[in-house]
Amino acid sequence: MNIADPSATLNAHEDPRAALKAVGLRVTSPRVAALEALSGHGHFSVERLLDDVRKTLPTVSFQTLYGVLEALKSAGLVRKIEVGGHPALFELDHGDNHHHTVCRRCGAVEDTPCATQAPPCIHPPAGFAAEVTEVTFYGLCAECSQVSESTIAP
Repeated sequence: MNIADPSATLNAHEDPRAALKAVGLRVTSPRVAALEALSGHGHFSVERLLDDVRKTLPTVSFQTLYGVLEALKSAGLVRKIEVGGHPALFELDHGDNHHHTVCRRCGAVEDTPCATQAPPCIHPPAGFAAEVTEVTFYGLCAECSQVSESTIAP
């Protein structure tokens, strides 16, 4: 796996072509379009990304986009978020150490900073070299919490 240098991940939303070159990937229209779509900051399903990419490249297929996302993920430019019970989501990998909250009611996925700020956020067992830690908190988002509180009978 080729991990992007921090400057490449930070520049992916500003200059996709330079970011691709920085990690040794060929600059192709589908890769540029995918990075541009992801630069909207957020968590994107493949379907949503495909809709965005097809605005500029109408003939891009699901298969092509999956290949693009896998290459971008392997290069460290994109992070795949796998939340139980939901389709995989993708976001630009900014090289920071954040986790995710998932609302069990509306499905909203939000970033939340890591309390320790330093990966891997745990003390792994002796001999284990943790590379990535993914923590997901499940509960109710602020909006759904308010709805729940307002529907409780006095």
